[in-house]
Amino acid sequence: MKWILRMIASLKGYPDSVPSQGITSDEINIKNSTSPYWIGLNEQATWYQSKLVDIMQKYAPLGVVMGHELLLRSDDTLRLANDLEKLGIAILGFDCWYNDHGGLREDTSVEFYVGDTIIWGSTPVHDSAVKVNDFIQNQLPKNTQYVSLTLHIPYDWKLFAS
Repeated sequence: MKWILRMIASLKGYPDSVPSQGITSDEINIKNSTSPYWIGLNEQATWYQSKLVDIMQKYAPLGVVMGHELLLRSDDTLRLANDLEKLGIAILGFDCWYNDHGGLREDTSVEFYVGDTIIWGSTPVHDSAVKVNDFIQNQLPKNTQYVSLTLHIPYDWKLFAS
């Protein structure tokens, strides 16, 4: 999922954060400048960010907040994905987590990204929620205890108190 974080950073034009998928930050900026989703998100950024913070505060007591990530059980993640779809927020992907000797560890064997076709498609909010829900319900590794979603939002949006 680290390459997704680099992609998110490049969405805001951080030149050192070029995704490993071979797309440059300039290409991402061009895609964003023509993406109805991204344009709408930025036109109402204050409203979206405020509503998103409210949703994250609703779910935070149900899971574990680690830095900028909210780790939830799979059933809570499915409800969060549904709430995000209702709000109009697209999901880039997610990471899986498991308990390792009393601590949480990211399962680096699972990096789920919804795909460029969905993110740059005509209905990224709905399509990303459907794909995330399908994978969590049908293909989530059995040892997964928590799931953390990566949202398609500006990199500098703060969703949790530091």
